[in-house]
Amino acid sequence: MQRSDPEVLERAHLHVRRWFAQRMSKRMRFHDLEHTLTVTRTAIAIGRAMRISGADLFALELAALFHDTGYALAYEGHEEESAELAEAFLAKQAVSITTRRKVRSLIMATRMKSRVRGTLQAILRDADSAKAGQADFEERGELLRQELEFVKGLRISERQWIRTNLAYLEAHVFHTVHARRRYSAQKRINLGQLRLKAAQPKALLATRPLPQDRYFERDLSWLSFNDRVLQEAKDARNPLLERDDSTDLPPPERAATPISRITLVKILPRLASCAFLRCWMFAHLE
Repeated sequence: MQRSDPEVLERAHLHVRRWFAQRMSKRMRFHDLEHTLTVTRTAIAIGRAMRISGADLFALELAALFHDTGYALAYEGHEEESAELAEAFLAKQAVSITTRRKVRSLIMATRMKSRVRGTLQAILRDADSAKAGQADFEERGELLRQELEFVKGLRISERQWIRTNLAYLEAHVFHTVHARRRYSAQKRINLGQLRLKAAQPKALLATRPLPQDRYFERDLSWLSFNDRVLQEAKDARNPLLERDDSTDLPPPERAATPISRITLVKILPRLASCAFLRCWMFAHLE
C-alpha cells in the first residue's frame, strides 16, 4: 500500500533512529545520529531557501536521513551500503521507483570525490559539509579524529591533523548560493585559525597552555541543551512519541531551567567580585 509522503518521512525518521541505536558502533564519534539529524535539518533549510519543489524536498530529506546509515556495515564504500538500505526501506513503503532512484543518486553524490550534478546534489553536499563553516569545526573535527584513529588503528598526531584539516578547508567549496552566504564567513575564520596553528613550531603545539575556555559555564550549557531539545520537539517531521519524550525532562531540570538558570546567567557578571554570593547561588540552584 502506497503511503503519503509525511507518513513515509515519519517512518523513515523512526527507522533511522532505531538503526543508529541498534546497529551503529559507539566508536562512530563523528558519524553518529546527531550528525545525520543535523545534516537533514540543514538540507531541508537550504532546500526551502532555494524553493525546490515538494517532491524534491521529499527525496532530499530521505537521502539525508539514510546517507550515513551504511557506516554500520562498512567504513570504506559506506555510500553504496547506505543507498542499498534506503532502497530496501523505501521499497517496503511502496515509494515510487523514480523517487527511489533519485534518493540513491543523492546518497552516492556524498562521496568525497564525486562530481556534483544538479541542484539537489549540491544542496546535500553543502549540508553534509556545513561543519566547514560552523563555529564548532574544531570540536567536531576532534570527534572525527578519534573515529579515524579507531577505524585505522593508528594514532593521528596533532600536527598531522592540523595539516589534514587545513588541506580539507583549502580545497572545500560550497556549491549553493545559500550555503556560501550562510557559512563562508565562519569558514574563513576556521581557515585562518588553522593556518596560525600550522605555522606554530612543533614544540609549541606539544606544550601549549590549556585554553581559557577549557571549561564552560554549566548554566549556558544547560540552556544550549534545552534549545536543542525544543528544536527537536517542535519538528513536526519527528515521530510523535519521540517529540513527546524529548520534552519529558526530569522535574529538577524542568523547574530550574527556564527561571533559575536564565536569571543566574544574567546576574553572574554583576557578582563576579563577590565569591560568597556566587557560591551561595550555585549551592541553592543545584
